[in-house]
Amino acid sequence: MSSRQEGRLFNVAKILTVAAGIALLAAGVGACSSPAATSNAATAPQSNPLNGQDATTAGAAAAPVAAHAATARATGHATVAPAAAGLAQFDDPGNVTYSIAIAACHTGDGGNLPDPRCTPGSIDPVVTQANIGSTICTSGYTATIRPPESQTEHAKFDVSYPAYDLQGDLASELDHLVPLELGGSNDITNLWPEVGPIPNPKDAVENALNGAVCSGRVTLAAARAAIARDWQTSESVLGVGRTVAPPPVTGTTPVAKPAPVAAAGSLCGAPANPFHLTLCTGGALVTTPPSGVCGYFRCIASFADGKGYMTECQDGEYSMSGGRDGVCTDHGGASHSVYEN
Repeated sequence: MSSRQEGRLFNVAKILTVAAGIALLAAGVGACSSPAATSNAATAPQSNPLNGQDATTAGAAAAPVAAHAATARATGHATVAPAAAGLAQFDDPGNVTYSIAIAACHTGDGGNLPDPRCTPGSIDPVVTQANIGSTICTSGYTATIRPPESQTEHAKFDVSYPAYDLQGDLASELDHLVPLELGGSNDITNLWPEVGPIPNPKDAVENALNGAVCSGRVTLAAARAAIARDWQTSESVLGVGRTVAPPPVTGTTPVAKPAPVAAAGSLCGAPANPFHLTLCTGGALVTTPPSGVCGYFRCIASFADGKGYMTECQDGEYSMSGGRDGVCTDHGGASHSVYEN
């Protein structure tokens, strides 16, 4: 073999040696990446920006809504349901909950609209389109999930007022942005001190949307989204008009309301009415309101849901939750009991 051939063979051997070394190095790196490490990377919890839970926790929170409700009622704490795109969900019946700390909030439109950073609105996952017949469309339902006045007063004056920089003796009420009548939550993300005249004009909007949902004219999701975005435009956005009594049929005479039998001055401040209802003490408390009473007394939106006795609220409206926790919660508290003489 010539010296030239020997040199070529030597160079080939060097190349093969280097290639073998590279292969061994690659094999070593692959061995360091164990199946367990690969598995851990694949199953690492992913952040959920909507509710602050990792994917593992969110999966555990996806229990049936009935379990959420039982837990919340037993412990007095909110159960956070998996948040879909849109409004956050909190199962917190009968309790004001605080999923976030609010500060530096600013109302819009003279106090009629909340700050979307602080009060974006949130909903109760227990209320769904499938069960509205047994929840928000059933008389008395909201009374079972409304927090007591002790909690709402704390949320209003100790939390919301400072956060929204409200001071002094203002006409306002702690309002649910997405109302309980549409399955709104009791979380602080759904509550704000609405400044303005009382009774609140938003109450009529809430009643109209509830009626539209319960009659099948509007979906629950659409009503929630519209009122959370801007309650003042929600009816026009959804094409929902207020229910107006039709005019009497031609040729008939409308039935007039019975004339009051007592002047307001003799009723200790109660409106003139034919039912002998008064704010003067000494009679029987009104536990069963007479038919048509709201034609004479300014009844709150949830009047028919009350399970106590008739009571005047501080804002001059009337509730049927006298003697129960949370009476006149959103109306300045209770003022006087109503009696029948």
